[in-house]
Amino acid sequence: MSRVGEVIEASTTDFTAECYELYQSPPLGSLVKTADLPVELYGIVYHATTTRLEPGRRPIAGGKD
Repeated sequence: MSRVGEVIEASTTDFTAECYELYQSPPLGSLVKTADLPVELYGIVYHATTTRLEPGRRPIAGGKD
């Protein structure tokens, strides 16, 4: 099993994870497992989006070079 991201937000019913690599989220319907917690949690991937890291920040071009 490989690490694909880390949990960045959690509640009693769900958790949100951020992938380390752009466009490398597990496929929808995949079973995922957390690690390094007192209890292992399992979840099903049901939603994936690509968004800015800072939602209030204006988008800028990354540069041609």
